[in-house]
Amino acid sequence: MYIIITILALIALGWLSWFGRRELERRRRKRMSDNAYNTALTLWNFARVVKDHLDEISRGRAEVIDFTNISVPTGTGYNVCLELAGYGFRIHAVPEKYDRTGRVSLYVDNALTVRAWDHCGRNASAQDPEYTGDDLPTETNASQLDSAQPEALIQPDKESIKARHASRPRVIKAERRQPKPKAES
Repeated sequence: MYIIITILALIALGWLSWFGRRELERRRRKRMSDNAYNTALTLWNFARVVKDHLDEISRGRAEVIDFTNISVPTGTGYNVCLELAGYGFRIHAVPEKYDRTGRVSLYVDNALTVRAWDHCGRNASAQDPEYTGDDLPTETNASQLDSAQPEALIQPDKESIKARHASRPRVIKAERRQPKPKAES
């Protein structure tokens, strides 16, 4: 009798641990998805501000960018980097801990299009597909998107998060990159 109860208890314990592990994995993936979505939204808002300031300079209304009013935002679970070059900019966001705080790397430039792809913790690029808010972006064809229906691109279950002020000073990293040689075809 004790053997049967012990076996049933072990089976129940094994099932409970499997179910608990599956639930923890589901919650971790949800948190990573929310981190990527909130960071993408923050990057897009920040890119709008930077583009507005650069437009003011190009129109001659300002001589320099006033960084007292602009600070690089923090992304939940993401490291954010701003690169300025002439009248252009690039903003990169990579997960702080790959596969813990996020999987997709994010990229925004003058076009104000958030691009994302899973680069295993490395920077995303302008060649990556547009971020749609899905867990992992997929290749989309421009003809598949109907510009008359922009509400189809908005995910109603995601809540927008306002960027909060950085509690610690942020360093703007600028690096010069050599253009990649084009592959001959």
